[in-house]
Amino acid sequence: MSVHVLYFDLIGALVDPAALTPCYVDSLARMLRARFGGSAARWHSAVRGVFADWDSYYADLNLSGDDGIADMWEGMYRVMRGCFRLADMPEPDQPSLTALSRSLPGDAAAACDSLLPDALDALNQLGAKGIRRGVTTYLTADHARGMLRGGDALALIDAPILTPETVERFERDPTYFEIAALRAGVKPGSCLLVSARTDVLDSARAAGLRAARRM
Repeated sequence: MSVHVLYFDLIGALVDPAALTPCYVDSLARMLRARFGGSAARWHSAVRGVFADWDSYYADLNLSGDDGIADMWEGMYRVMRGCFRLADMPEPDQPSLTALSRSLPGDAAAACDSLLPDALDALNQLGAKGIRRGVTTYLTADHARGMLRGGDALALIDAPILTPETVERFERDPTYFEIAALRAGVKPGSCLLVSARTDVLDSARAAGLRAARRM
């Protein structure tokens, strides 16, 4: 059976996390300062502090549970609120802070070209062969699209961008990848997943997809 759709695990297969993190931290801090004032040093210190203590913002949340998507949004809200608190800046009201927590990550990511060096060539070569290109990620859709825009890759994605809120589950288990094939409109065996993560590769294979490790 031929491969008709190739899904990239966004972080690790298309985006280099080592290149992304420092740029994203800087971009997020600059955008917060531009909107809310304060010193650049204070915002940069706050954002770095949030990233250093990231797990604590999600410690009591169960992203794999029945309320995983709600918990994901709650975690994002806490992260954004943490930036204001560590910067010692007045917080916006809850609706405004909620909206900011969902929109600003994508805006900040769009300011960063963090694609792996061979990513654009790979996407173009697949397109030339008629293989559709999709993305799977634990990030939100806006955040994922921002990363792809930052690397001038969004226009090359012509298969689904699968995110927790679009699939309605955070855990990338076999059911998730069954949905991936359905969303692409092909049989699982016609989908190939490329990822650097063993657990994600195993789930894809359990759903009948082909899977290849990104080295």
